[in-house]
Amino acid sequence: MPEVDVARIFTRHVSVVWRGVRVHVVNRVDGGSVRVLYSSDPAVAEGLGMVGSQFTGWERVVPAGELSDPQVEEVESSWSDTGRVPPLGVRAVYRGHEYGARWDQGSGVVTLHLGMGDPVPAAGETLGRRGRDGRVVRVPVRFVSRVFTRSASAVWRGDEVQMDVLDRRRVRVRMREESLNVERYGMVRDSQGWFTADVNFLSIEKYCVHERDLGP
Repeated sequence: MPEVDVARIFTRHVSVVWRGVRVHVVNRVDGGSVRVLYSSDPAVAEGLGMVGSQFTGWERVVPAGELSDPQVEEVESSWSDTGRVPPLGVRAVYRGHEYGARWDQGSGVVTLHLGMGDPVPAAGETLGRRGRDGRVVRVPVRFVSRVFTRSASAVWRGDEVQMDVLDRRRVRVRMREESLNVERYGMVRDSQGWFTADVNFLSIEKYCVHERDLGP
């Protein structure tokens, strides 16, 4: 069915305490048992007799009666054409509309990236097509009510990361410090020293959007 007809799409995560360690519930198993997943310390996993690796986590089927302190978290996972995360990067507000932008403080000109369906601002100067994505238009900064940068931080697989949106389903996560996730998920170091990986948005546990004004 069309996404617009669905009121809510979400993922429900359940964690419990088993033998003093918090683990995630994977699924129920016949006979009143539960399959649980642990993904932190290999030594702890070995001590609990769990099977797996640092790349996939460790699992074990345990009696449901041994589990305690259940915690339930619901993560919204719907995604529309406009995206749940607002556009990131440098943005400008011109005549009440927000556009991707670049501000040249020396010349006092803001370059706006308009989609092909957006009207060209009357005070703007069309510089030409921006590929199939739209047009590039320059306007004097005095006509722009706000120039700002928007970024997003997130929690992914237990690590705090920076997040860039690639498309409707995927994001790029970046972090400075090396962790178990670097090897586990094959993260690579980019030219600026960040460890990066392109992942499904649904693997993001939570995120926060930050805005910082640049001018005018």
